[in-house]
Amino acid sequence: MPRYTKKNYGKKNRHSRKNKKGSGWGDMLLGVGRVRGQKYEKWLEQRLVLVFNDVDFVNTVRKKFGYDKTNIAGRGQLTKKMVQDELCKRSEEDRKLIDPNLKCD
Repeated sequence: MPRYTKKNYGKKNRHSRKNKKGSGWGDMLLGVGRVRGQKYEKWLEQRLVLVFNDVDFVNTVRKKFGYDKTNIAGRGQLTKKMVQDELCKRSEEDRKLIDPNLKCD
């Protein structure tokens, strides 16, 4: 017997679906991963600038990917002084991980 008969020929079997409201666990996990990635990028930038004194490379990469314009804090081009000030605001444990030789006043 054919799937469609004269009575229902051309009509599809339509089921209503509820629209999902809010976010699920998957969205939350992706959001956590994004925050983790941003934290990692900031730590990596700070270490490159302070330990390896590679300000030009960090600014070139930030400019290439648009971080110099779209950064929430609006930092623009990084300087070593800016990075030192940011790192001195962190906890002692974080400072030791990023640059153990940095002395904050």
